[in-house]
Amino acid sequence: MDRLMLSGLWMLSRRHGSRNIGRIMRTPIPLSDRAIRDAKAYTGNPDATDAVETLVESYARLVAETRRLRSRVAAFDNESAELDALVESLRAIARSIDLL
Repeated sequence: MDRLMLSGLWMLSRRHGSRNIGRIMRTPIPLSDRAIRDAKAYTGNPDATDAVETLVESYARLVAETRRLRSRVAAFDNESAELDALVESLRAIARSIDLL
């Protein structure tokens, strides 16, 4: 296991705005060789520290994108349900016209 020094910025809460309140802090954390190898392969960066930092930073974007996609899927589900109801109404109208 390697220990990498990863950067972390301390931020004030959203209520106070997002501004830095201190220097970049470095905290060693233990990472397995597999985690470092995977981070290097994912980012294409041979430097272990940079690769892991890039991977950690991209995680927030991934989560945000996943949330946006989930909301789009929910919107598609709602739209599909509305279309199904409309199709059923149109079929009922067509059946009633056939009976005339």
